[in-house]
Amino acid sequence: METRTERLKARLLAAPFQVCAERAVLWTEAQKAGEGRPRVVRNALALKNVLEHMSILIRDDELIVGNRTSKLRGAPLFPETKSLAIATQLDTWEQRPIQPFSVGDTEKRELRKIIPYWRGRSAWDRAMSLMPPDLQRDVYTLMFSVEAEFANGIGHFIVGNPNLLKKGFAGIRDEAAKKLESANGADARQKDFWQAVTITSDAAIAFSARFAAEARRLAAAESDQQRNAELLRIASACDRVPAASISCSSHFTGAISNPAASPLTTRAS
Repeated sequence: METRTERLKARLLAAPFQVCAERAVLWTEAQKAGEGRPRVVRNALALKNVLEHMSILIRDDELIVGNRTSKLRGAPLFPETKSLAIATQLDTWEQRPIQPFSVGDTEKRELRKIIPYWRGRSAWDRAMSLMPPDLQRDVYTLMFSVEAEFANGIGHFIVGNPNLLKKGFAGIRDEAAKKLESANGADARQKDFWQAVTITSDAAIAFSARFAAEARRLAAAESDQQRNAELLRIASACDRVPAASISCSSHFTGAISNPAASPLTTRAS
């Protein structure tokens, strides 16, 4: 008899590689609406828009929930880093000899609508504009590569996980809000940063609340008692994580020391 883990693994490995346009579309919508605002605030509002409107899914057997895309094995896109790569590969991802990705007609239509906005605006375009022609030529002839540094910085940094575990997003938000209220002597960039922190913290908390609500919706329609209980425990965890610090909840702390007692429910990063 298959275990839960085996079923989850088999389902994931059987799923096709697919491109998901949701993140790119939602990010672009917010960036357009936020033109003229400070960049850090504009990005915070874009993240908020993504987390508020992207698809959320809780699949059968899952105890740890969270998804980055609407597909089981999907790839989100980041046009703000290098839209040229999307534009040039949109019709060829499916023909790649290594790790091909399927792209639905709906995704293609949506992506073709937003790609023009990023021409001249992406991180890659900005980097190229700062290089002299001879250096640009060397980059494009692959004499050396700077793509990871200029266009693919996602994941190339160390996040403050200890700070998050200690304070929770609610604590971080409150700290930033207090600094913002008493920021008479702070410069504009510092104020913009604190505002962005409050926006992103609230967005992360609301994102988890969406999973809590979905878990309760599924539980209400679930006839299997064991799965019903699991869904309610997921909802309870999402009510706390990532808003609360570890010290704020003995139930959460107990789950860390005894994972079988209560599943830790987290978001996908």
